[in-house]
Amino acid sequence: MTVESTPPRVRNSVTVESLYGLRSFTLVLGDVTEAPDAALVVPTHANVALPLDGKVLQAAAARFRLTYSSLEPLLVPEPGFGTFRVRDKGHFLGEEVLLVRIPGPRSVKGEEQPISIYRKALWTLFGSLAALELCTDILKSMALPLLAGTRGYGINDLMRAILEQSLLWLKASMAKSFPVYECGQLLPD
Repeated sequence: MTVESTPPRVRNSVTVESLYGLRSFTLVLGDVTEAPDAALVVPTHANVALPLDGKVLQAAAARFRLTYSSLEPLLVPEPGFGTFRVRDKGHFLGEEVLLVRIPGPRSVKGEEQPISIYRKALWTLFGSLAALELCTDILKSMALPLLAGTRGYGINDLMRAILEQSLLWLKASMAKSFPVYECGQLLPD
């Protein structure tokens, strides 16, 4: 029995001018594991006492036979929090698989707002991408799911943070496109 997937659907797109020409940020409704991009971002929780988990993480592991047993820390401000390079990419045809460990909003202590922790996680991701761009010029696009979309953060806050950070990165990056993928239940028509 074959299962057909729904083709990705563009929800919105923004183009910015950079030193390297026009760059685009596209919100896509679809399966991030079907994206043809050079880099794939896989989110998970930041609790080091628990095994890595999440729908995108499981889908990427199943589709590409990824294993998450060998992770290289790229930007990791605290244990279990930050961006890691997945060493065993399995059958992933792109160049990089990056794992982002993001604390949930209930783990925020003191005066800090939960969205500021989320923005720090994005900073580790985009900082890691910038460092990788110094090593190679083949990272022309990245597929990113709506990170932590089911973790209790406000979806509008997440999208605003991703859009702001993405556009800043695209203005300075050599990357040409940046699609953000999400499944249908989080984004109303």
